[in-house]
Amino acid sequence: MKCIIIDDDPLITDLVMHYADKCPSITTCVACNSAIDGLKLLSNGAFDLLFLDYNMPDLNGKAILELKQDGCPVIMITSDKEFAVETYQFDEVKDYLLKPLNYEDFEKAVFRLSTNKKEPISNKRNDSITKDTIIIKDGNNWVPVEIDDIKYIKSESNYCHIVTGSGNIMTLTNLSSLQEKLPSHFLRSHRSYVVNTHFIERLNMENIFINGKMIPISAKYKSDIKTYIQENS
Repeated sequence: MKCIIIDDDPLITDLVMHYADKCPSITTCVACNSAIDGLKLLSNGAFDLLFLDYNMPDLNGKAILELKQDGCPVIMITSDKEFAVETYQFDEVKDYLLKPLNYEDFEKAVFRLSTNKKEPISNKRNDSITKDTIIIKDGNNWVPVEIDDIKYIKSESNYCHIVTGSGNIMTLTNLSSLQEKLPSHFLRSHRSYVVNTHFIERLNMENIFINGKMIPISAKYKSDIKTYIQENS
């Protein structure tokens, strides 16, 4: 099995990695001390098992279970049994390990999972969340946003305003890093703007119009806009 451990405590991740090395049924184990980075890894890679800490500073285990978009089975790690039991409302949660961890419990949990594998889980919670969704931090919350619902993004200082069909989201990030997460039909037209070409109503070499909004095209990005016109005309 390919496993991933998400826990903000490096001592716990090191211990789980050590246990994984000793466990014959685990071929690979990836450690992640950041809940956000862990979500990114889950969305980009195929894992057979997730070891998930419940208490973490940026996102707790329950929030990750609500946001994760795959059916990867989960073994919760917690120091409080009541928290672990609470997470059983999620179909992906198959077992839990109480801190302090020991290898015997670890091995038993992995063995139970590997001998009781079922077909991938279809979770009704996630019917509206597809692989074409990115997770954006909006204030203190993390919000799944459908990529094809994004009309354009405007950068202001250290923030980006994401304009969608269902409303606007302001997130603390820079435009370049956000654009890297988007597919090729999102074009940079200006140092402060990225546009979804699927929503372009009309354009010239000076401006793009989306829903009546005039978005400037700067000299630096005119060649990209010309290429887009040539490839689609």
